[in-house]
Amino acid sequence: MQNKKYSLKKLPPISPRPQSIKFARWLALLAILMVLSTVTTRLLGQSIESHILWWLAIGGGIALWIIIFGSYLLVWLAGNIIANGKDNQRERWLLYETQKSRRALQILAAEYLTCHSPDIYHPTPLEAIMANTGARRAQDDRKGTGGVNHSQITSQASDKPYEVMCHTINHLMSSIIPQLEKLDTKKTIKIALNISSSVSIREVKHEITHAFNEAELTHLVEFIAGEGVAVINQWLNERFTDDALLLVIALKIDPPVVKDSAEAGVALLFGNRMTQHTLHPAALLHRPDRDMDNDLAACLKQAADNVPLESDVVQHLWIVGVTNEQYLSTFSVLKAFPVEAVETENVITPDISIGHAGAAAPWLAIAAAFQAATLTHRPQMIITGDTSTDDMWSMAVSPVTPPHERDT
Repeated sequence: MQNKKYSLKKLPPISPRPQSIKFARWLALLAILMVLSTVTTRLLGQSIESHILWWLAIGGGIALWIIIFGSYLLVWLAGNIIANGKDNQRERWLLYETQKSRRALQILAAEYLTCHSPDIYHPTPLEAIMANTGARRAQDDRKGTGGVNHSQITSQASDKPYEVMCHTINHLMSSIIPQLEKLDTKKTIKIALNISSSVSIREVKHEITHAFNEAELTHLVEFIAGEGVAVINQWLNERFTDDALLLVIALKIDPPVVKDSAEAGVALLFGNRMTQHTLHPAALLHRPDRDMDNDLAACLKQAADNVPLESDVVQHLWIVGVTNEQYLSTFSVLKAFPVEAVETENVITPDISIGHAGAAAPWLAIAAAFQAATLTHRPQMIITGDTSTDDMWSMAVSPVTPPHERDT
C-alpha cells in the first residue's frame, strides 16, 4: 500500500477473488468422467472379470475427478488466501490513513491586523471581512508611488516599512504572549515565518525575539522552515506527538508588487491535542487537503471527511489567496458537499474586498475563521491558494465545546 497514486480520495481496489465453486458443474464433470472411464475400461479390459471391470470403471473416473477437483480447490483456496491477505492489508491501510487524516491542531490564540479600523457599521475587523466590505482604494504606496489600488495597515504617513512591521508584531504578540505565560516554561515554541515584505526576515526575527524578551518569557524558541498550509500537514505528519507548540507568524508589508495587494499581519498559536492540556482551545484546525488532481470538489469533500462533517452544517466558505483562474474554478463547488448550504453572501473573499495578502492570506483566513467559528458555533470551510506553488488547499476550522457546556 505504499503506492502514492492511492489516497483516501482514490482508494486502492478490493483484491480480485476466484469465482465461487459451481458444484453442479463439478458433479456433471464427475458423471462424464465415470462414463468415459467405463467405456475406456470395457474397450481395454474384455478379459477381466466383470466385477473387477466395474470397480476399475467407477474408481478410475472418481480418482481422475478427485485429482482435477483437488488441484482446482488448492488453486481456489490459494487465490482466496492471497486476496484475504491483500484486503486485510488494505483495511489496515485505510484505518491508518483515516486516523492520520483525523489529526487536528488546537487553535490556542489568533490575532491579525489588516487595513480595517472599527467604524459604526463594522465594530470589529471580523465583521468587516465577513461582510466583504471593499477596502482597496487608489492611494500612495510606501515608496511614494501614487494612485496604486491596494490596502494598507493603518499607520502614520511618515512610518517606514520597518516601523510598520514592529508595530504589527507588537500588536500580534499582545494576544499570543498572555497565552504563552500560562504554559510551562519548559515548553518549546517553534516559530514558522511566512513573510512577503521589503522588511528582511532577519529584522522580523529580531523583533519577535525582542517581544519575547520584553515579556520575560523563558521558553525555548526555535525558528523552523515551512511555507504555506503545507506547514500544517508536515507538522501533523511528523510532530503530532511533540510537546512543542507551533507559532505561525505571517506578514505582508510593503510587498514588491503593490497593485491589488493587501498588507496584513497574522499570528496563530497551535497546540497538539495529545500533549497540550493546559490551555483549552476554542477551535480546531483540521488536516488540510491538497488538490493535486485538479478536482476541487473531491479536495473539499476530503477536508470535510477529515473532521468529519455532516451535511448542511457549514454556513460560511472562505476563499483566499487564489488566482483569477482558481477563483473561477471555485464556482463549481459552491453547491457541493460540505458547502451546499452556504448562501452567496456567506462566501467570504478577502482577495476581492481588501486585496491579496500573499503569504499571509491562508493564515488570515484561518485566524478570521477561528473567530467566526467561536462566535457562530459552526464549522468554517476554507479554500486557499499557495503562493509557493500553484496548488489549492481545502480545510475546516471547527469550534470546540467548552467543558462547562458539554454536560448541559
